Amino acid sequence: ATFGVYSDKGCNSQLATLTADGNGDTKEVEVKAGTVYIKELSAPKGYKLDSTVHALNVEVGKTATLTVADTPKVTETLIDLFKIDMETGKSSPQGTASLEGAEFTWSYYDGYYNADNLPAKATRTWTTKTVAEKDSDGTIHYVSRLADSYKVSGDSFYTQDGKNVLPLGTLTVTETKAPNGYLLDGAYMQADGSSEQIKGTYLTQISEDGELAVLSGSNQYSVSDKVIRGGVKIQKRDLETKDTKAQGSATLQYT
Repeated sequence: ATFGVYSDKGCNSQLATLTADGNGDTKEVEVKAGTVYIKELSAPKGYKLDSTVHALNVEVGKTATLTVADTPKVTETLIDLFKIDMETGKSSPQGTASLEGAEFTWSYYDGYYNADNLPAKATRTWTTKTVAEKDSDGTIHYVSRLADSYKVSGDSFYTQDGKNVLPLGTLTVTETKAPNGYLLDGAYMQADGSSEQIKGTYLTQISEDGELAVLSGSNQYSVSDKVIRGGVKIQKRDLETKDTKAQGSATLQYT
């Protein structure tokens, strides 16, 4: 971060420029005793620019220190996962199966990575589950997202101004438990309006765009699971002997 030191509150008469080091500290600059005004000129990478003008009183023979804080760039746009049946493409489960209770593991990494170089340990991880929610028209969806009402376990969420957010970095999500009556094998995610089927782990990044943090890709995905089906087998037996062998010249084979 760089800061301008000014003799006037309007920040028109600049006396010096101070640059923060890796610890966030700047060197000293000598000024006349009295009040000076300090404004951030450029924010460090990943942080928002602070437009506040800070007044600092400097006494003769003493060093005055100003402590300031920058707000990290984050995104409030989080991913919604909607569980659907793979065969029907709808949010209605088949038979006695359920689309509620599917679990997803989310991993956040403080840095930019791809699937080939992800660190062995994530910065934070969360497990969430699908919960039944009813729309205004009465339609029920089974949804999971990064919020307390869906959380099963994991670290605390990142928050800013009372909202759950994601900082700059990398996010992955994987379905780790299928709901009752469905198979985890073969499940895939699909963004709204896209034909691409994402199997296994989905990876996205939160990157800087000017003063904003932007989530790449879609923020809504349907997650399709295949319903478990059973088979029926009939074995023909003789009523009297209870055996699978026919009596005499009779046969148990259908012709």
